[in-house]
Amino acid sequence: MTNQIQGKTETEILSEKLDTMLGLIQNSPKLKDAGYIAPDSETDHPENKSFGDFLVAIQRGNRKRLLEVYNSRYEEDEDKDLPAHVKAAMAEGAGATGGYGVPTEYGELMLNQSKNFNALRMAGATQTVMNKSSKLYPTLDIETAPSAGDTASASGSIAYWVEEAASITESEPRLRTVELVAHKLASYSLASNELRADFGSDLDSLMIDVFSKAIGSKEEYAFFRGDGVGKPLGILNSSAIISATRDNASAIALPDLAQMISDFTPDSYGRAAWFLNVNALDQIAQLVTNPLTWLRGFREGWQSSTLLGWPVYLVTCLPALNTAGDILLCDPSYYLIGDYAAGIKIAFSEHFMFQNDQVAWRATKRVDGQPLITSAVTGEDGSVTYSPFVVLTAK
Repeated sequence: MTNQIQGKTETEILSEKLDTMLGLIQNSPKLKDAGYIAPDSETDHPENKSFGDFLVAIQRGNRKRLLEVYNSRYEEDEDKDLPAHVKAAMAEGAGATGGYGVPTEYGELMLNQSKNFNALRMAGATQTVMNKSSKLYPTLDIETAPSAGDTASASGSIAYWVEEAASITESEPRLRTVELVAHKLASYSLASNELRADFGSDLDSLMIDVFSKAIGSKEEYAFFRGDGVGKPLGILNSSAIISATRDNASAIALPDLAQMISDFTPDSYGRAAWFLNVNALDQIAQLVTNPLTWLRGFREGWQSSTLLGWPVYLVTCLPALNTAGDILLCDPSYYLIGDYAAGIKIAFSEHFMFQNDQVAWRATKRVDGQPLITSAVTGEDGSVTYSPFVVLTAK
């Protein structure tokens, strides 16, 4: 559910702040004199570069400045070798101007900041760059059950006991591929043309924050709960997940955590992390006894806390307490994220809601995410299964 503040969504409030900032930017002689934005709309001041100036150029439809100063092409022009006389005519258009790639220096900052709203990336998810709309990512096949005494982690490669000078049986590792498909993630919002609020001096940070929050939080929800249809396949919908039985309804007890650990892949102990819905936090806090030995960092704050030796990430996208997935024990490296190389694109239109005196902003990014395994892993005893994704059942 989208949070409401005085009848407005967070997106609407952020959009209004963004439009307010741009209005003030364009009408502020001090900002022009300080070099935050170019004093004209063309290309003779390439030294005046900022994220605010980039957004102003998009709003004005100044494709010439976007291309020559920021090396940012309109998405329809990405495959074109544009001659100079075509570039010169680009500033003449108005209205819907969109699909401009965010310059590297700002795009990387936006992506890095969006990770602050994406716990799975921060925790160590495997990440790769997609240069095309799809990509086959090679990985080891560890799902095939091994013979007793062998390990699935070696992906079919087997060691044998042999006598001196005896021949060694050949074995080969099994490989499989995970297909990533770049799904489009879009943030579309309306903003009033009226100036309704002031802003601080750090303009770039404020405006980058607008887009970073929308992108990072939406990705996080899909990485955990996506159904794989037009979006990433989330961990909670993975066929590799193991559900530990909860002792009591609407509770998380120490025996529950112990059961989750017993179902967790031993090879993942060095990379494990807990992901916890914030409304289940009180259950974890009530497990704490004096001295606070098993939950290190509790007194210093949750951002530095570890639960039974593994870091704890509090998120809002997991299901509510007493729903399967309200707490997740996970090896993030078993989740693969593919980011489309073109990065984030930003579009602007002044016509869509003209009658309401509103403008529209749209930010898009292409991304996919998939679990790297499709089933639980069988241990060396040939019967017991483990998984890098373990949750508690509902009760």
